[in-house]
Amino acid sequence: YGSAAAVPSVLAEPSSAAFTVQLVAEDWPTDLARALAGLRAHAPDRTQVVVVANAPSAAQTDRLAQGHRDLAEIAGAAPEVVWTSERLGHAAARNVGLRRARGEIVVLAESSTEPVGDALTPLATALADPSVAVAGGFGLVTADRRRF
Repeated sequence: YGSAAAVPSVLAEPSSAAFTVQLVAEDWPTDLARALAGLRAHAPDRTQVVVVANAPSAAQTDRLAQGHRDLAEIAGAAPEVVWTSERLGHAAARNVGLRRARGEIVVLAESSTEPVGDALTPLATALADPSVAVAGGFGLVTADRRRF
């Protein structure tokens, strides 16, 4: 796909997963492999993984080929790979993945992260609090949306 708008969206459909974890693949195949392996080991049931292949390097492309072990099932399903025809900017690549998200909770993960446990279930617990709209690794709080 040449733009995020060209990617078929599933956002109007009912959620079919508890979580969507989105990763962008560009130039670091071993980083992505570690992130996927960590998800494979620790992601809870009903986790969808979307990998945006953002005009990746040749080495990354080889590891995103159908049947490669990096794309083995995670939580019972193979990761969905969405290919771009050219290198998109960071936000556009994220929008590509967001258009394919089927999860009730969507996690924009960096491929350099390596899950060493279930980070998704505690995230769902945090988001169940009606005073929490966004959660992440940096504990920012605001009363006026100007100072954090």
